[in-house]
Amino acid sequence: MNKIGGSAFFVDISGLSADDVLLMKFFGEKVMVVRDNFCIAGDLDAALLCLKNAGFNSIITTGSVEAYRNKAVDYGIETISVDGKSLEDMFHTFKDKDTEISFSYTEENYLKIKLISGSLSKSYQLKNY
Repeated sequence: MNKIGGSAFFVDISGLSADDVLLMKFFGEKVMVVRDNFCIAGDLDAALLCLKNAGFNSIITTGSVEAYRNKAVDYGIETISVDGKSLEDMFHTFKDKDTEISFSYTEENYLKIKLISGSLSKSYQLKNY
């Protein structure tokens, strides 16, 4: 896995097109956090290219949106699957805050996801990653 992390951008819509990506103001966000209802509508390649050009290097999801997971790799965008409870906690705790996300591996080779917003910090560990 490439080095990933950066500012978080929480998306809570059911469809995202290339045009939507172009209209959004990302201001340097690098990690997109999306719910199960997320999909990229229309031309998948165009939307992923727009995400890459906007600076995104990873997408965090529950993994139930397989339509773009394999294709995202072609654009250098890492997709990271978390359980539904952790994803909902991320949204509940950090959605409306200026949040940074970092990724690291533990000694047991688990992936640790850490979200930080001011003095608020929370970590999630993915087993068997």
